[in-house]
Amino acid sequence: MPRKPLKRRPSRLRAAAIILAALVAVALIFTRGHIFRHSEPPQTASATATPAPDPRPLSQLERDAFIPLVCGGSTPATGQYQYNCITVPGYPDSSLAGSGSAISLTSITYGGITEAGANQAYLSYQASFESHADNFGGGALFKKSGVGWLLLSWVPGGQLDGCLSLGGAKAAKFLCPGGSVGQGEADSVLNLVSVTPPAPGTPADLSATHLLTASDLRQTQSPNSNCTLRKSPDQAVLLSIDSLHRASAPDFAVAGITYVTAADATAACAKGDFANAPTQTGALRLQLTGDTVTIAPGLNFAPAAF
Repeated sequence: MPRKPLKRRPSRLRAAAIILAALVAVALIFTRGHIFRHSEPPQTASATATPAPDPRPLSQLERDAFIPLVCGGSTPATGQYQYNCITVPGYPDSSLAGSGSAISLTSITYGGITEAGANQAYLSYQASFESHADNFGGGALFKKSGVGWLLLSWVPGGQLDGCLSLGGAKAAKFLCPGGSVGQGEADSVLNLVSVTPPAPGTPADLSATHLLTASDLRQTQSPNSNCTLRKSPDQAVLLSIDSLHRASAPDFAVAGITYVTAADATAACAKGDFANAPTQTGALRLQLTGDTVTIAPGLNFAPAAF
């Protein structure tokens, strides 16, 4: 009677290799997910957490992680914005934001945004559902939740693009440029800005204190209006704040400006021809002590129109 052929059984070594390969595959899948969900700098929940850095553009991984939280059913947009949205989750006015909305994510910062040591993120954006009064954009405050993020509050008009972080151990504070143009009037400002935390029934908001203000009224219907803002002949006229960037110690930052000297303003105003007064450009040094910013040189500028 012919003997049946013996079935070959995998050796213990081969079986172990199969198990090891499976474990490696699972580990790779888990690791890739972990990297995707944690593309931001590592944060801690202790009071010694790293101060919030300057807001910066998002990486692609960060856009992928945050866009579902602010733009439901997102698809790539072609044109002014990065994404089209079917819904805008949690936005305070559903009549403005929803199907047909579009959004771009412009900058992000992490750390203790509203509270020292908190594990938070602040996202700035431009959107089709924001008004001209809010510079067509705003911000969104998040807190860490497990391996992801939880949306705490929308902040319409609350962009932190171009801001510089003051650092320190307290809740985040920023030095921010801003401005607006309308009916020939061009205003610019440097603000000290902090994010107030949301409360029941009250969304988060930006609290801003003017550090430096400028108005250029030469293109308005009353081109000599800057003259009426001067309180004394020794006041120069600050027309615009043109730039803001970090500087080397002992300075914290430098702001580029355009202005009319006190002497030139006095002469031009006396002739009723301020629109043709000669202008100067310069730089103001901003120094930081704790969370207090001082300006040098201490030029005597006339008040702005706002």
